[in-house]
Amino acid sequence: MQTSSQAVPNARTQQSEAIDYLSIVKDMAPLVNREARAAEEQGDLTAPVVDLFLDTQLVWFMTPHELGGGGASIRTCIEVLEELARSDGSTGWSLMATSIHTLYASGWAGDQVIDAMFGGGERAIVAGMPGPIGKATRQADGQFRGSGRFGFASGSGYANWFLAGMTLVDDGGVPLMANGEPQTLTFFLPRDRITYVRNWDVLGLKATASNDFIVNDEVVSPDYATNVRTFTPLRGPDRYRMGGLAFGAAGHCAVVLGMMKRALEEIAVIASGKSRLGYGGPIGKYPTFQKDFATQEAIYTAVRTRVIDIFEDLERCAEAGDAPTAAQWARMYQFVAWVHDVGPEVVRNCHAWAGSSGIREPSVIGRYLRDSSTARMHSVADPIKLVNAAPHLIELYADRSRDRA
Repeated sequence: MQTSSQAVPNARTQQSEAIDYLSIVKDMAPLVNREARAAEEQGDLTAPVVDLFLDTQLVWFMTPHELGGGGASIRTCIEVLEELARSDGSTGWSLMATSIHTLYASGWAGDQVIDAMFGGGERAIVAGMPGPIGKATRQADGQFRGSGRFGFASGSGYANWFLAGMTLVDDGGVPLMANGEPQTLTFFLPRDRITYVRNWDVLGLKATASNDFIVNDEVVSPDYATNVRTFTPLRGPDRYRMGGLAFGAAGHCAVVLGMMKRALEEIAVIASGKSRLGYGGPIGKYPTFQKDFATQEAIYTAVRTRVIDIFEDLERCAEAGDAPTAAQWARMYQFVAWVHDVGPEVVRNCHAWAGSSGIREPSVIGRYLRDSSTARMHSVADPIKLVNAAPHLIELYADRSRDRA
């Protein structure tokens, strides 16, 4: 969907540091809740929600101040996206995707792109797929030619720019960087230079419009084909040196945290008035439920605290001028994968206590079961992340043991 309120004049001169984004998403909750079912039915966020994203500048809350954005800290990133996902999973996921992809562009795209995106008029809202699925070649004149079909462009219904991850290829195969990894690029393209494919028909996160798009033999200058997978942004606050992918990881964690929190809230209300055979009153009065609830709430609280600790540690290092260490990166991906494992289990446990309230539509807790189960399928949750993190973590504990010897 496209809305008329995307035009934001003189975006570069607007300063958003005084905006209280957390209060904005809390105030949005009634609207987001009302629109959630209609959004699921149409497979995209509704116009009132998108208009509010734009009117409050929420979609740019992580964009640098110099480009008119909020320049939000990593804690604000987590808290805002968690709170929005608490109102609706798809809405939180959509803002997570577009705000973070817009951060990628604002920090890592070349100056020509920034002029086109933020020079005035319609300010950029970026969706896409940063994973290097496409293929690109370097032309004799220094430009790049790329093609590919990309999936999971969450928030793409209201985006006006797309990013597309490319693996660089040449006649000799795939050139490698100094660390042995393939050279990758990210193309930045306005919406009219991609082909949009509406094919998002899924179990959960239905309203995210995570549709496919096709890049067909597009030629771009180097400014439009940069590498967002670095710790050396071209602009933005010092915290950007933690890497754009760290913001993406934090955003994914935040959305799952919001789902956990809402599921706990929903079952607390349901259990207070729900009776079952074998219970002499509301199940919320019984020790079996109470112990289960206390356990799930402890998991949510512990996970949330540790997630914020991990990302604020990365942020402090970046602001001190240091790139993340291998151990920090391992810890980050360990927790991203684990949050997507344990979070849906908390939601599932809450849903199990809901009984028929969890299966009769409309059911908020039923929607959160579907949404959290779908979030679990994302590549950030793949068990290989834990496997890759393990050697660094094992070495960390071995070093501690040797230090005590």
